[in-house]
Amino acid sequence: MSFQSDLKSRIEEYTEFSVYGEKIQLPYFISNTQVVPPVYGGKNTPALIRSYIMAGLPAGSTKAQIETFVNDSNNKPKTGIDCSGFAYYTVNEASGGALMAVFGSSYANGVKASTLTNTAYGTKCTKAADIVPGCLMSSDSSGHVLVIYGVSYGSDGRVNRIDYAHSNGSKGPHLGYIIIGDPNADLKASSQTWYDIAYTDVQARSLYDYTIRLDCLSGGVEPIDEIPVSANLTVQGTDVNVRTNPSTSASIVTKLSTGESIQATGRVLIDGEPWFHISTGWISGAYVQGWVKDYNDNNRWWYVQRGYSYPVSTWMTVGGKDYCFGKDGYLFVECYIKSEDKEKYYWVDDDGVYLQQYDADVPDAGYRVVYNYKTENAYQG
Repeated sequence: MSFQSDLKSRIEEYTEFSVYGEKIQLPYFISNTQVVPPVYGGKNTPALIRSYIMAGLPAGSTKAQIETFVNDSNNKPKTGIDCSGFAYYTVNEASGGALMAVFGSSYANGVKASTLTNTAYGTKCTKAADIVPGCLMSSDSSGHVLVIYGVSYGSDGRVNRIDYAHSNGSKGPHLGYIIIGDPNADLKASSQTWYDIAYTDVQARSLYDYTIRLDCLSGGVEPIDEIPVSANLTVQGTDVNVRTNPSTSASIVTKLSTGESIQATGRVLIDGEPWFHISTGWISGAYVQGWVKDYNDNNRWWYVQRGYSYPVSTWMTVGGKDYCFGKDGYLFVECYIKSEDKEKYYWVDDDGVYLQQYDADVPDAGYRVVYNYKTENAYQG
């Protein structure tokens, strides 16, 4: 997944937030230090917001009930998100922790809008043509920060649109965009037109300060080479950490224990360490077990066990059914596999399950025949 697409996905965790199957507009909240004692909040990750709601409301709660809950003044510190919390999480996650490496703050503590857009950490972009995804916009005299996640170009190769997202006091987390009339002008110029549900064009341009391209991203963000998967896994271990990033130094979102079921949508190998991407974050591949389908391709099934071991060049029984794995660790599907010790061919169906009733002395024409499962790859790309 590229930095730009991952950034958009991280933004949508807030702007398309859902819980119990209901899409919910999250509120804005900013810490209030003017009261005694001070009320802090507005920095939670989407996963923590969802966990807080689920702890306070039962499954089956209606959209109206959830909206009432998240907008309750007592809950807003946990369910609301301020502009800097929104920007810090989305850009940091998409960049593999680049922001946290610079600012050193956890999501719980967060950093201010004025810090994220401080020119000590980057370079001002004075022309729309110089702006790239990941740039941050300073607004309202550095009291507000917005995230640029998309830059579009016309057939002439000139930038003609910039997409951004932010969380503000009146609308919470939402999207906006700017139609670029002059690529060589600043975003404040009258040749640019802003579209935002929270402001008019004139208001948006009057509030705008500048755009900064952070130094920690200026060399181009090295994307995590995440493989898309479909996996139903079972946790194998006690108090297994789920983290915000695929790193043992990343913040802990929650803990899981043996027997809990999770679904993974991606996996990576970072410095030799395996990680699976689940809805609430990342979990180490050393503490899960179950079937994994790489690239959502039915010809790329494999089985992971605790310790990140997996069967290779062998038959294995899983859940009372027999399966055969090739030299590449993938499962043989819909083919005949020659017996090692007799002139017999075993049939495995499209789920890779061995079906004894279809043993054959002569395999049916038109199907793959595996003559040596120990030396042949199951996957044929």
